Formats: sequence, C-alpha cells, structure tokens
Amino acid sequence: MVDKTIRLGDISFSPDAEKLLNKADVKDALARHQQGDWGEVSIFKRLQNERILHGALGWIESRYRDRNGTYFILCTKHYTTVTIER
Repeated sequence: MVDKTIRLGDISFSPDAEKLLNKADVKDALARHQQGDWGEVSIFKRLQNERILHGALGWIESRYRDRNGTYFILCTKHYTTVTIER
C-alpha cells in the first residue's frame, strides 16, 4: 500500500488566486490535497495522480471550490512545490 501523504514543500500562488480565494478554504484544500483527496477531478486525473504516487513523473493535481464558488487547482510536482491557481 502506498502512503498518500504528500510533502508540500514551497507553496506559491498565482496573482489571481492570491487576490480572490478565501484563505481558510485554501488551507482546508491543502490539507485534503496532502492526504490524497483530489477534490473535483476526473477519473482519469485520479488515476494519473495515483500513478505519480507510485513513482511516475508528473504533476499531482487537485481541483476544489471555495465558499464563493470559485474553482482553484492545486498542483504538486515531485513532492516539492504546490502552486495554487484560480
């Protein structure tokens, strides 16, 4: 069994995300992302994320919505960085 805990590393925001997203919702989403809850992504993306957890190269992506209905994406590459984009 693979540990789904992701080391987040450095976290950066796109300019729009920094301005528009609710910070508490982003914090909750980061915790979910870190534990392998990918939010509102396709089955294909879920399978891709699982392959990356098993050692494949690529970005782990999660998609969430804040309390205002704004969707945002968390992307983690090689367990070192998270980028939050609106």
